[in-house]
Amino acid sequence: MLAPNHIGRGVIPQPSVLDDWIISQLNVLHAEPDCGTRGSNQDVYLGPVVQEFQQLIESDPEIFMYFHKMFDEVRRPADDVNQIKDYKDLMVILNQVITQAPRFGGVNNLVIGVPIYAVLAPFCNTPSGYNAFTNPKVNAHFQKFFDVWARFLVSPASRYALATGEKCWFSAEALDAMAQRLGASFYDTWVCRNDDPEKHYGFTSWDDFFTRRFRPGMRPVIEPGNPNLVTAACEATVHAIHPNVRALDT
Repeated sequence: MLAPNHIGRGVIPQPSVLDDWIISQLNVLHAEPDCGTRGSNQDVYLGPVVQEFQQLIESDPEIFMYFHKMFDEVRRPADDVNQIKDYKDLMVILNQVITQAPRFGGVNNLVIGVPIYAVLAPFCNTPSGYNAFTNPKVNAHFQKFFDVWARFLVSPASRYALATGEKCWFSAEALDAMAQRLGASFYDTWVCRNDDPEKHYGFTSWDDFFTRRFRPGMRPVIEPGNPNLVTAACEATVHAIHPNVRALDT
């Protein structure tokens, strides 16, 4: 059985965690990290899917307008240099995200959300951001982003996050955090192909790790034949219940 008191652990209690993550991604724009000056987003190679998205923004007047205005509409201190400043910065960050696997976020933040959420959240909550990200052309292109990212996450290259180093899922800190949360060791809780964290416990990719299976008896389903009960499909709980929800409700 799983340990109690793990409800809501997917919610990040400290927004600064997302800010720190954004700063770490922006380091790619630092031409000279030691002196802390921002480099040029023109100097970074963008993958084909990101180049195509940038071309969409720059070729569509309406989308171009929204992708300019939403940065002006984000509320933040005028002297805050550690944030995404314009759509070209955004392209660089998206270019980074789709070649990365989510890392261990610390004891209080097991997962730093969905990385693309961390990138887009400040802008989605602006009037222009809402218009931009509900645009069918933009949505269609984000599907392409997710397709590219998915191919990476199912590849062996994504296993770099399944290592024993800092911020990796099989570090001593991460394994201890997961053991406390689950009430048993990682190996005793999940089906692994070997017992060696140095060999990724046998997981073939980050996706293979993320969709891992419980060992028998670790997650019994209560009254599986009862249609009045809803069984959570993941480490989650009900956040809210609303009737008559529409597709574009926020």
